[in-house]
Amino acid sequence: MINEIFQIGTSEELGTISGFRLGRLPTTDVKWEEINAAMGQAVYLLAVLAHRFNYKFERYDIALCGAYTKISLKKPLNSQSKQTKYELFMPSNEERYNQGLVFLLDSLKSLTNYVESNYGSLVQKMFATKEYMNIKNQTCRLDINSDLIGKQSIKYNSNNLPQWTKACKYFLTKL
Repeated sequence: MINEIFQIGTSEELGTISGFRLGRLPTTDVKWEEINAAMGQAVYLLAVLAHRFNYKFERYDIALCGAYTKISLKKPLNSQSKQTKYELFMPSNEERYNQGLVFLLDSLKSLTNYVESNYGSLVQKMFATKEYMNIKNQTCRLDINSDLIGKQSIKYNSNNLPQWTKACKYFLTKL
């Protein structure tokens, strides 16, 4: 049922979710409204999967607001500061947007680690061994480390749109 609601695919070099493209290239100008809608769908899917596996994000609060979704640390970096929400949409402050994307990537990493450690054997039983190994090998190449997924930075950089777009596509694939 989740696959029917959140259809993840590709359109040329761009990852797509629910028909919305996530990313932009010098040759393909995707409007921010569409990118924001795709990001909102991706974050909503992340929240649905976390709920489905009874997982609570330990480090982050996610405020689901469609194309205007935000993420924040549960405990602020500075004990005297109040909780800061980071936009997962543009146009906004690029530094805050990038920090939000890094937090989102870390959320995905924590959820996938949880699912693999608690449900890995169940997932393996659901697939034939060869199919399971193909899935495992494909997602292993998409390791998450800080702002990197599959060795591509999730941080938006208008001077390197192909890298950001590839990272967004990898994010959807890992999701």
